[in-house]
Amino acid sequence: MILAALSIALLPPAGQQVPGAAGPAVSPVVPPQRYLDALAAKGIAQVIAEAPAKGVVAPRPLSRPPTSDFYPPAALRAEQQGVSAIRCTLTVTGALENCSLKQSSGFPLLDAATLQMALYTRYSPRIVDRIPEASEVVLPVRWMIE
Repeated sequence: MILAALSIALLPPAGQQVPGAAGPAVSPVVPPQRYLDALAAKGIAQVIAEAPAKGVVAPRPLSRPPTSDFYPPAALRAEQQGVSAIRCTLTVTGALENCSLKQSSGFPLLDAATLQMALYTRYSPRIVDRIPEASEVVLPVRWMIE
């Protein structure tokens, strides 16, 4: 919810002209990555501040867009549903990199959408003794038509 509110507040209302822009403003389906990175940085700082001086804090999701924003239209028409899972490197900045398919949904369109969704997902990194470090995470995504 915070992500949606932030992206709307930073963009002009739909159809209004941005000074110096060539055409009407178009709201993105998901927030631009620089906003996701800024929100992740704030969340990571809070996780580090709350972490014990000695010990490990496991990664946890900070922001994840709804699957409806990434559901391929052809998969919707074909009523394809399933669960995909990807394995990724979680960086100290909260971004997911080097993602690969761990579990297929049985539908290539949904599997590809899962990999695309990872670009807009942010986690807090693994924290060891209040120091963030890179780690591996598995991101399962349930694709359901509601």
